[in-house]
Amino acid sequence: MADLMARSAFDGLLAPLGEGQGVAVREITGFGLATILAREPAALAAALAVNLPAGPVCTHAPGLALLGTSRVTWLAFGEGGPALAQMLSEKCAGAAHVADQSGAYGILDLTGPHARDVLAKGLPVDLDPTAFAADAVAVSQIAQIGVILWRIPGGFRLATPRSSAGSFWHWLAASAAAFGLVLG
Repeated sequence: MADLMARSAFDGLLAPLGEGQGVAVREITGFGLATILAREPAALAAALAVNLPAGPVCTHAPGLALLGTSRVTWLAFGEGGPALAQMLSEKCAGAAHVADQSGAYGILDLTGPHARDVLAKGLPVDLDPTAFAADAVAVSQIAQIGVILWRIPGGFRLATPRSSAGSFWHWLAASAAAFGLVLG
C-alpha cells in the first residue's frame, strides 16, 4: 500500500524568474484555514471576543486573522492546520457553523516594489493604498481563478484553490517575469 504524504499546494512549482527583484513570493505552509458562517453574528463576535465588522475587512484576534468574505461569513486564518477548525467549532458552538479549509487552498505572500503592478495585470480590484488600505479583503478572480486577497504589511497575501495552484502559478510567473521574481 502506498504511503500518503502531505504536500503543499505549490510544492515543486515556485522558482525565481527574470532579472531583478521586483516581486518576492513566499508560500505559507502549516496554516489552519476555516470558513465560519455565523448563525448569530453578535454571538459569534462574543464567542471570539472580537469586533466583527460586516464586509471585506481583516479583523485580528490573538493568533487569528478573520477575513470578511460576506455579511455573515469569515475565513479564519491561523496556525495549527485542521486543529484550528476544531478549536473554532468548540469555541463558536451554537453561534456559527465552521468548516475546515486547511487542505483546500494554497496561500502565497507577494511583496516587493512591483507586487501591486503584477496583480493589476489580472485582478479587477483597485489596489492603491487609498482604495485598498491595510487589512482590506477582496474575493475575486485572477485569470478565471478564484482568489481571496488581503493586504498585509509590505504587500499582499492571497489564497487560491489547491486544485488550480498550477494554473495560478503559471499566470503569476508570466506576469511577474518582466519585473523579476524572487523566492522569499
